[in-house]
Amino acid sequence: MALNPGIIAIAVGSVSVLFFLWRKADASLDPDEPPIALSRIPFIGHILGLVRYQIGYFENLSRTTHPIFTLKIFDSRIYVVKSPEYVALTLREWKTLTFDPFTTAFVKNALGAPPDVVDVFEKTMYLTEIHTKMHGALSIGPDLAKSNVRVLNVLARYLVPQETNLYALLREAYTIAMGEAFYGPDNPVPGLIDEIWDFEDDLGLMMIGFFQPIVARKACRGQKRVSKAFKAYYDAGLDKNANELIQGRARIARAYNLDNTALGIFEMAICFAPITNVVPTVFWMLTYIYADADLLRALRHELGFLGNPLETDKLRSCPLLISTFQEIQRLKQHGNAVRWVSADTRLDGYLLKKGAVMQIPSSVLNTASSIWGPDAGSFNARRFLDLDDKKTRQRGYIPFGGGRNLCPGRHLAFTEALGFVAAFVLGFDMQGAKIIGARTHKLGFGARKPERDLKVSIRRREGFEDAKWRFNVGGEMDAAPE
Repeated sequence: MALNPGIIAIAVGSVSVLFFLWRKADASLDPDEPPIALSRIPFIGHILGLVRYQIGYFENLSRTTHPIFTLKIFDSRIYVVKSPEYVALTLREWKTLTFDPFTTAFVKNALGAPPDVVDVFEKTMYLTEIHTKMHGALSIGPDLAKSNVRVLNVLARYLVPQETNLYALLREAYTIAMGEAFYGPDNPVPGLIDEIWDFEDDLGLMMIGFFQPIVARKACRGQKRVSKAFKAYYDAGLDKNANELIQGRARIARAYNLDNTALGIFEMAICFAPITNVVPTVFWMLTYIYADADLLRALRHELGFLGNPLETDKLRSCPLLISTFQEIQRLKQHGNAVRWVSADTRLDGYLLKKGAVMQIPSSVLNTASSIWGPDAGSFNARRFLDLDDKKTRQRGYIPFGGGRNLCPGRHLAFTEALGFVAAFVLGFDMQGAKIIGARTHKLGFGARKPERDLKVSIRRREGFEDAKWRFNVGGEMDAAPE
């Protein structure tokens, strides 16, 4: 059948118009906005790229030489920051480049809070008071010390010889330890481990806010089960045994007339946040350390002065251990910091328009050879030995966020990660550790997850055959492990 020349002409003309519109997509941008990054596929290319590559899509786009650029998706703007200098500028403009709307979206979409509860977040000082309580309870001091020593002494129960899957072991150990340290001995967390991790796995889909029972079935089911279990926990008055963070949050919630149903809805946020980054971090630390005999030997020499009970304050005197921790975070802590542009803002000459979203992809900043040198993609446990906090910030290294939204749990994470790793390295040999790849890094993830688990054999070292590890955090000690 012969093709109609008219149809051909219309088709060619239509494609030409679409191509012209695509190439001129930046015409709707203000001349002062960051330059646009065009997709290879007109109109829907960025959406397809984000779905396929997730956070990795920002890495692909960041090959541009511009320090900040724009993704245009229909009428929406995403500004992507890939320069350390512009990261610092972004964090300083916290009044108009804010994280708060994402907190409300998390409560509404991911946690499924009803409208009256969302109103409390949006229209009162509740969120401010909660932030103040979190920072107070998790700042260095007696409350944090009590939480940390509880976590570590629960983790000590897992410091025993065993044949196991390493990631599964750490996932269970840290989840159980978090539950007991935060909520007390009679808490529902041991029966909710899968639900907590299912939620984190599909957090990005939960944040979309629609069709969750279909697109994020396990996460949606997990949130409902966690909510129900913690409502029962609060109904039974078991929060009397919780740490100051949990008790303080409950007091504030009740002052705003939020009932136990609302408290149950909120608890998923506390359950997954302290563990879903630290577990992969500890996994990567142990695998990289035990796959490198020289590094393992050097760390054992450095840690040799630590006793049992292990005093975690002395970990600050272990520079190679800290540098190893920081290097793992550089290579594996690759979440995106996000901000909402609440008002038109000037950032060193660039105009950021109200209603846009800002993305700071740490994977780009943490692996750029222009920042970290030609070996930026390789593990170097000694990389941070000569870098102080100021120098690392100048490189855009912000594993715990920065500015007004600096992670309040960073001190907890530091101690529970390094305390466990230090005791493990000193007391145990491990067979089966190797360097493996990471899963596709989903939107909403922080630390990269391993592509698979590792079957390992853990045995006591000579001289530590009878060791039962305990921890001393700032003078706080808990009961001896069972």
